[in-house]
Amino acid sequence: MATNPASTDEPYHLDVNYWRSQSVPLLPAATNEEIEAAFARSNCSLSSDVRRLYAATGGFSDYATDDNSWSLWSLDRLVRENHDRDSDHLWFADWLISSHVYAIRFISPDTSAVFIDHNDPRYPPMQIADNVAGFLRKYVDDPGSVEAWK
Repeated sequence: MATNPASTDEPYHLDVNYWRSQSVPLLPAATNEEIEAAFARSNCSLSSDVRRLYAATGGFSDYATDDNSWSLWSLDRLVRENHDRDSDHLWFADWLISSHVYAIRFISPDTSAVFIDHNDPRYPPMQIADNVAGFLRKYVDDPGSVEAWK
């Protein structure tokens, strides 16, 4: 059975609409070239679910947050924040001005898992979703389930 491309992009567009409804200053959707260049500069493999996220929106304006104090980083910020890190987890978002960060880890060409990272060696990153779409659904449906409280 073929997958409907619109259905695979649905969580990404639902989140964009969710953020727009909160007047979050969103950046324009990134091009494939911009996405690939950012991940190449970060020495990180790029999965199609992460590509779809940044193809739906280029992230939030730097340091802007939604009503839950959550921020999806721009590709430029993603590169800056991960510049000196040696990890297989790539930070891409934060909550409450980096009280904790959200990271992706490449699993396959289709999928990256999503983690919460408290950036503390006593607390290793904790997986909270098997893929980006699953994380976005959890985030919109119940922000507290991914530690993004109001």
